[in-house]
Amino acid sequence: MKRVLAIVGFVLALALLHFVAVVPLPYHVSLLGKALAQVSPDLLLCVGIALLGVSAGRPWLGAHLASVLLVLVITYRASEAVIDAVFQRPFELGDVQQIPGLLHLWWNGYAEATQAMFVASIALGYIVVELVFAVALRCVTRVAGRPAGACAAFAVLQLAVIGLVAASVVQLRVARPFVFADGAAETLRTVRVWLDPDSRDEPIRERILAGAERLAPDTGELLRLERADVHVLVIESYGRVAWRNPEVAPVVRTAWQQLAGDLERAGFRALVGTCAPSVRGGGSRLAHMELFTGVRVPDERTRELLLASRFMPLPAHFAAAGYHTVEAMPAMDIHWPEGDAFFGFAESLTQIEFAYRGTTYAFGQMPDQYALNVLLERCVSKATKPVFTAFVSTTSHYPWQMIPPFVDDWRIDDATFTRPPLRVHPVGQLGLEDPLIVRQYIESLDYALRAAVGFVCRLPRPSLVILLGDHQPPNARAMPPLDYSFDVPLHVFSNRPELLDPLRTLGLADGVELSEEPVAFHMAELAPALLRLYTK
Repeated sequence: MKRVLAIVGFVLALALLHFVAVVPLPYHVSLLGKALAQVSPDLLLCVGIALLGVSAGRPWLGAHLASVLLVLVITYRASEAVIDAVFQRPFELGDVQQIPGLLHLWWNGYAEATQAMFVASIALGYIVVELVFAVALRCVTRVAGRPAGACAAFAVLQLAVIGLVAASVVQLRVARPFVFADGAAETLRTVRVWLDPDSRDEPIRERILAGAERLAPDTGELLRLERADVHVLVIESYGRVAWRNPEVAPVVRTAWQQLAGDLERAGFRALVGTCAPSVRGGGSRLAHMELFTGVRVPDERTRELLLASRFMPLPAHFAAAGYHTVEAMPAMDIHWPEGDAFFGFAESLTQIEFAYRGTTYAFGQMPDQYALNVLLERCVSKATKPVFTAFVSTTSHYPWQMIPPFVDDWRIDDATFTRPPLRVHPVGQLGLEDPLIVRQYIESLDYALRAAVGFVCRLPRPSLVILLGDHQPPNARAMPPLDYSFDVPLHVFSNRPELLDPLRTLGLADGVELSEEPVAFHMAELAPALLRLYTK
């Protein structure tokens, strides 16, 4: 009976270890058959370590070491999948800095006690998984018996792998720990930067200095604006794919045809084009920093050095020209002293100031229309001098699950959004490859664009409005045909048509509809162009 139980334990343990070692992340049922037929170098490496523990007379130590390695391998594979899906580039060691941002994305809106419980649950989960893997590895290696048997089993394992590869029976991939080690140059560069930041910081500082020179106008007066208000509306995940994808583009084109009529009736003319941020799929705050500084911000370190510098960003230039500067950030639940000091906004609207009491939405808590209405009534309509505002949308933020009701007449009060969402879609944070997520993206983007243009049509004063996406959506490569570009649409509106003329020099065309292949300039060129074109 004991022998039967041992055999059953061995088979079940090996099946478990094989499954977690070979099935790709995220899991796809359609890929299971092909994946399970593979030989896992990660598992062979872990079993080998466990056998070495047996041969050294420390079977449980070997099992735990191998288990920890297997947990790290799976975490590494998951990190590869997340970074590739969200940021659309390979994973590197420096990406561990993205963990706080991802946790904020997943846990935004939960109470601190709940977030602490999540952290504890993750830690406990890792401990439980490690123990399960250790027990499974010990079940597998127990058949080797004594140290001599373990050495023999280890040798047989190696010979079997060599024989299978030599006979071309299997194509053995390199184990992920060795893949990571194979990128030693990149890994060492990241570690060296951590130990000696100046090795990377000096070129970044030079780039920041060059950007400061480009952003410095000859005078602080933006006379060609004729004291018109300036509004920058950043639409989350509004990428070029919205005009290219055959499923998304018809909806976006129809929406803009209707919105063009609204703009015309409100007395606004429009220009359209594209620009390209340094990020795609995610990294919104890098794109925002790039937009307002005119410096290319491809990584977190550049952003950190900009914040610590004496750089004068675009909002500060408008403040120096006599504008009242306002930022409207519905995704921010607290004030950000470092950012306030750097950007120089005179007034900041966060979740504290918005005082939203309606249905809580997944990211940013409130619908875009609510936040834009507060910005309009509190800061624009009552202004006694020109205003410069920056609004960053949240409704079109991944995963696009909750679609708010749109209020056509904009009669909005505290009770307007207490009703349930118009629609709640089923696909969540891990559903980037799910075909249904395209519909979620379409509906949330349509809402965000209608809310932004509705705000524009209600502006009571002479205004120049810049509406653009911050980056391509994270599922741009999951919506055939595949879109690997960085481009985002750029729309400019004004109820003073002469204010649009300077921007034509950037290659912007009349209207709201993008051509098939417009020429994109880099997002970092926009802020210097605004100062250059509107400064006399």
